[in-house]
Amino acid sequence: MSDTSPRELDILTTSVGRMLVTESYGSLLASLDFDGPLNVKVTIDPTYGVEAREIDATARYLNSLPKLDTRIAGVELVRFPRNVGLQRALTVLLGLGRSRYALYFEDDWRALGIIRVRALAEAMTSLHAGMIALRSPTVAARGTFEREREHTATTIGGMGFKRLQSPSWAADYLPLHPHIHDAAIWPAIYLQALALDDDPWRCPDERVREYVRNNALHDRCPVWWTDELLVEDIGRAWAATRRIEKNIGPQPAQTVPGLPELCSVTEGRNRIVRLDLARSAAYAHRAARVIPGGTQTFMKRPMHFPEAFPKMLDKGSGAYAWDVDGNTYIDMIGGLGALSLGYAPTLVSAAVASQVGRGSYHSLPTLCEVEAAEKLSTACGGGGVRFFKSGADACSAAIRLARAATGRSLIASTGYHGCHDQFMVGTPGVLPEQATHFVTIDPFATDGPNALETVIARSGDRLAAYLLALPYDRVLSVERARALETATKRAGALLIFDEIVTGFRLGYCGAAEMLGSTTDARCFGKALAAGMPLAALVLNERLDLLMSELPISTTNGGETLSLATAIACIDHYARIGLHNRLAELGRLLRESLNARATELGLPPVMRGYPQIPWLDLHAEAGEHLRRARLLQAAAARRGVLLAERINFVNAAQDETLIAEVADRIGSALAEVAGAW
Repeated sequence: MSDTSPRELDILTTSVGRMLVTESYGSLLASLDFDGPLNVKVTIDPTYGVEAREIDATARYLNSLPKLDTRIAGVELVRFPRNVGLQRALTVLLGLGRSRYALYFEDDWRALGIIRVRALAEAMTSLHAGMIALRSPTVAARGTFEREREHTATTIGGMGFKRLQSPSWAADYLPLHPHIHDAAIWPAIYLQALALDDDPWRCPDERVREYVRNNALHDRCPVWWTDELLVEDIGRAWAATRRIEKNIGPQPAQTVPGLPELCSVTEGRNRIVRLDLARSAAYAHRAARVIPGGTQTFMKRPMHFPEAFPKMLDKGSGAYAWDVDGNTYIDMIGGLGALSLGYAPTLVSAAVASQVGRGSYHSLPTLCEVEAAEKLSTACGGGGVRFFKSGADACSAAIRLARAATGRSLIASTGYHGCHDQFMVGTPGVLPEQATHFVTIDPFATDGPNALETVIARSGDRLAAYLLALPYDRVLSVERARALETATKRAGALLIFDEIVTGFRLGYCGAAEMLGSTTDARCFGKALAAGMPLAALVLNERLDLLMSELPISTTNGGETLSLATAIACIDHYARIGLHNRLAELGRLLRESLNARATELGLPPVMRGYPQIPWLDLHAEAGEHLRRARLLQAAAARRGVLLAERINFVNAAQDETLIAEVADRIGSALAEVAGAW
């Protein structure tokens, strides 16, 4: 046995007292290939609404471990009398360590494969690593381990390992994820980072990564990952069954509201609500007197909804919204795609609260601005970042950049990119000559006047850029996306993806990642900061210098509350695999609702990308809208807010809620189908 080979092992666990720990430890001990003494150290922080009797049972189970496994030399529990938050629990836990090597394993993970402790420790020594993280399906799904430019691979003792490199999203990921670490190297860095930023609402992972980057410690405490999938997350399902939101701060986690109780009456076979919308109508009239159009956003105008529909909301929480008359709804409109985490998520509240005392606007750039740019750049694979307040501004900046880079004027466009003149050709107030610089493209067509190939053949030497916002009603294939990219670049034009809606929904960063497209620029908004007012333009690195020379400026681009929220969101989306989660929920909604339509003798009523459910009631637009108004009104009476076309699932929803939504919309469909 070498001097660095473990003679004993600490097992460190932060627990909230849930009996889920029996499954965690049962799988761990069965998978642990180690014959030396095991020292179990656990902190129990009473949060997530876990009852005292369950915490007692958890403590009894942990104390009984030496009887269940003879390798366990002892168990040390620290049970806090009140919720202290993850940061303080971690600080105490790391202080309990006694051995050179420690296995960190929270109470909501399950071991999948054999964990060869001595082999991992020897690999750490060979690699001069501070930690080897145990890979999980959640992390593996990110794809970063498969992209060669983002990792270094090696094999030691027959085991494969990967060291992530910038611009990987986890290049400096010193995680709460299960791992084995060298106590002589790693805890000191972790504790220093926690001590220097004592904000209990910020995730410790985020703060450690910042500390490592700001102090150039990337190579002082390298983190390697196992090639083999060794653990999986079982805590998400546990939290979902209890309808509990993620909590890291020193106060009890918020319970997600239950399904609204509908005050229903019976009309034939349908249970429906008679909506009282008196205040809604009055407030809408009041708004129309001082706000042209009645609202700041075109798609929120009353013209997009039936008459018997709420016209003004009062508040929202999670997946639910309340109108000014007090009616409760499950909201599928999703803030036009901005509410990626639902209404008032704790993560956003915590990010804003942590920043607001430092000022929301400053006379010079702030570190918050730099960190947000770094976070987004890394997530998108590198390149410069500029922040704006609206998606229209980001898209307009991209167009000016394209024209400056190419010396050309023509823009080929798919989709809506905001209300600026260059995107609104043919509408009142826009000069007719704008039409000479703008052409609309059907990305699915390979010939005809609106095909990109035709436009390039006719005027390719004038084409500055192809600006693509994916249509939501049809799914663009990877092959067609590749053809569009090839055609654009052969023409010497820039490929720009408008990811205002698709960003963080269709891929971790968005559609370009999902399609494998290499872009020159990408525009983000909406989900970027979970509804806080923020948009961004992310560039190919070769365009950074040119962008710095263009007179593009925005006073509020550096507003820190939104930037702090974006920092928290980008990390959170990676942790929970947001785009995959939304795809699961969207598929469930689409399949359930289309099955109900089939039962009623109707064709499918929902299609497109599962994360962005597209309502399709008739091929002819006018007839679709007539039917949509009937369905929207019937769904609202059943407590569901539907948009006329584009709807959104979000992370505040779960399978139970989506099944309920499908049932309610299905009931509404049955009511109105006879009028079609």
